[in-house]
Amino acid sequence: MKINEGLSVLFWLYKAKKSKDGMVPIYVRITVNGDRDNFSTGKKIAPSDWDEKNSFVKSVALDYKSVNSYIRKTQSALEKHYNAVAGKKEYSVFGN
Repeated sequence: MKINEGLSVLFWLYKAKKSKDGMVPIYVRITVNGDRDNFSTGKKIAPSDWDEKNSFVKSVALDYKSVNSYIRKTQSALEKHYNAVAGKKEYSVFGN
């Protein structure tokens, strides 16, 4: 999800890291002014339980509420930190 001109946050399934029980980790991709990085949320789900369009766990999964809450909180925290850093003019990544 593109939050503003400088920040984009995407939650996605890292299917190449599928475990033997069929679960895949949920990863976060952060892009700031074209520079990006990925990290794991530490959460795993069945690929069939993932809503690709909305980047949330479908309600058919047993723990969908807690995982979706975690996704929302993570996104909110990333936005908060971005806004705090973007406000500092001396931080060169943001072109200021």
